[in-house]
Formats: sequence, C-alpha cells, structure tokens
Amino acid sequence: MSTPQRYNLAYNYVFDKQSDFVKSVLINGDKCDRIEKQFTEAFTKEVCCLAESDAEIQAVKCNYVVPQTTGVK
Repeated sequence: MSTPQRYNLAYNYVFDKQSDFVKSVLINGDKCDRIEKQFTEAFTKEVCCLAESDAEIQAVKCNYVVPQTTGVK
C-alpha cells in the first residue's frame, strides 16, 4: 500500500474515533485558538504515528479506489 493511501486510511480511522465535539473543532475551528491547536496537534500526531507504523489500519471510509490486478496486460 502506498504512503498516501496509508495516510488517508489513518486520517479517516483516527477522525472516526473522535467525539462529535472534537470533530466539530477540527472541521470548523473554535473561538478559542488554544483548544483548536491542542486538538489539531494531538490529531495530527496520532495520524502520523499510525500511518508510519507497520500496523494494519482498518478502513472506516474510503474515498479512493484501490486498483485490482486482473492478470490481463
């Protein structure tokens, strides 16, 4: 699996685990920049650690199609 695909899967997996409040802050921002910065940094760190690890990442949402080999050239 390519690195961009791993990051996409990791992003979606980690985002899906967040509470509705954290998702709202990540998407819309927050009036308190300090809180937004804390959530964004923690979220980014978790995504990067997961994407760069050897762990299998569960697909919770896919917005790309993984090409399948058909054996035909």
